[in-house]
Amino acid sequence: MNTTLLEYDELLQGDSSGQTRVRNPLNRLTKYSYDLAGNVNSILDPQQNPTIFEYEPTFNRVTKITDALQHITRFTYDPANGNLLSTIDPLIHATTISYNQFGQPTSVTDALNHTTTFEYDEVGNLIATVDPLGNRTLRFYDAVSRLIAIVDGRGKGTQFTYDNLNRVTQIQDAINGLTSFTYDPNGNLLTVTDAKNQTTTYTYDTMDRLATRKDALNRTESYQYDLAGNLTQFIDRKNQVATFQYDALNRRTQATYADATTIFTYDTVGRLTKTTDSAPGAGSIEFAYDILREGKRGQATFLAEV
Repeated sequence: MNTTLLEYDELLQGDSSGQTRVRNPLNRLTKYSYDLAGNVNSILDPQQNPTIFEYEPTFNRVTKITDALQHITRFTYDPANGNLLSTIDPLIHATTISYNQFGQPTSVTDALNHTTTFEYDEVGNLIATVDPLGNRTLRFYDAVSRLIAIVDGRGKGTQFTYDNLNRVTQIQDAINGLTSFTYDPNGNLLTVTDAKNQTTTYTYDTMDRLATRKDALNRTESYQYDLAGNLTQFIDRKNQVATFQYDALNRRTQATYADATTIFTYDTVGRLTKTTDSAPGAGSIEFAYDILREGKRGQATFLAEV
């Protein structure tokens, strides 16, 4: 039996020493330690190689990562709003980011001094991106800020059309041609027709849940649900049937596929305790929990048999 063991504290953050320990099937242990804010502050791999994380106190953002070879990556932030200002890799190569007064990035400059710039209109829509080679991609919007066109640096354009309910009805691009979309009165997607006039059709039940999906080759997928909205049956395009069963609390208890069945077991407080798969060699996964007492640390054990 191959086993993976995980130990947790009462916040599912660490064992009794404040760590999460992950022991893989080869009995190799990885340890994760956390600070008081719940951030991972160190990872110790099975070879005892540490990776150390440091954070700034205001926005709780990582400021420094030190690997086992003492290679350091640093991050700096705007103290006023927490925006990432720079990333400096172990070779002291910096990537810097500038922002406008609204917190939108206006430029990104990499370690080779290649800069990409971003422009916005008066309402904050991105209207232009200029790459380091000077190629300019333009974005156009209608009066209500819906994206209606994108033109790349080669002059190739994509256009978007909407209905009165702001749903995309057509996408026209220079490479793939026209794709059109239709909807039912409830807003559900009914059809997608591509440039080759191949149509995928969707139907829905009275609760607006997807019932069928039929592709251009007339292959159909179907879905059935119980009164609580749980998926109870799925039939794929190869006519393979999958069925799903649930208990009174709407927890999935069984999933039956063409080649195997998976059973789900829960304890009295609703925690998953075991999954058992009938497929050859699949085995089972068991979850065990301590009673979480105040001031004591709990434990969850994950056992996998393959």
